[in-house]
Order: sequence, then structure tokens, then C-alpha cells
Amino acid sequence: MVSLKPTNEIMSLKGRRIKLYMVIFVVLFIVSCIVSSAEELQDNISKDTAQLQMETLGTELGEEGMQEVDDYLELQASLPDALKASPYSYIAFAATDKESQTAYMTAIDESDLEAGKKAKLKADLQDIWNRYPNGFVVTDNLVLQEVDRIMAERFIASENASAGENGDSASQCT
Repeated sequence: MVSLKPTNEIMSLKGRRIKLYMVIFVVLFIVSCIVSSAEELQDNISKDTAQLQMETLGTELGEEGMQEVDDYLELQASLPDALKASPYSYIAFAATDKESQTAYMTAIDESDLEAGKKAKLKADLQDIWNRYPNGFVVTDNLVLQEVDRIMAERFIASENASAGENGDSASQCT
């Protein structure tokens, strides 16, 4: 007669192997789930305030608004370092907007500078705008600083005039 013992041992070994493979599969599945959830948790934790604000902004602006923001950020990143570091870069940025250019030129015309200095300042400012953005150099800040001074004086004068008007009308009411 044929002994069944070796067959039973072979079946037992196959059964153990199958059980071992199943245990390995289950362990690997559980480990991958744990790692995946840990990565997701880490992503949520690592979101800083700025990123959360950007997500909120994205929700508010929509896709088109976010595209405008992306375009602006791309433009800012492409600007030369001298322009990025300039405290007067907003004046140089007027090169992209005719209405802003007109406002600056008008402010210079209405300033207390002598006619020759006004003409030179306007020509220098126009030169900066013509070279904007890649032709901007650090020494352009001297011209922009003068324009900034004129704009600040103009703003203070308008605030004083407006405060005087409010003060006069308030005194008339009493």
C-alpha cells in the first residue's frame, strides 16, 4: 500500500505556504495603508498659513482670477534683481500703465521744481519707463526717489486741504 503521510506533509507545507503568503499580503496591505494615511496626515500638517490662504483665495477668485495671480507672480519672478530690490519699483511699474504715467507726469508738472528740473526729471522718468523692466539699474532709484518725494508732498497737501475743508465745514455747523 501507498503511504499518505508524505502527501499529507506536502499538503500541509502547501497550506502553510499559502497561509504565510496570505499573512505577508495582509501585513503589506496594512503597512501600505498606514504609510499612505501617515503621508496624507503629514501633508495636512505641513500646509502652512500662506498655503491655506492661497487655497482660500483660489476658492474666492476662481480659475480665471487665480490665472491672473499666477501671471503676476510669474512676472514678478522674472523681474531683474535691481528692480525687485528697489523701494520705488511701483513707480517704475507705471511703465505698464499709461494712466499711471500721466498721473506721475502731472504731479511733476504741478510740483514746485524749476521748469528745467521738471523737464529733466520727466525725461529721466520716461527713459526709465522705456527701459522697463530689463534695463532698470540701481542708479534709476535716484530719479524715482525724487518722483516719490513729489508724490508724497502732493499727497500731504491734498490731505491738509481735505482736513481744512472738513474742519471749516464742521466749524460752520456749530
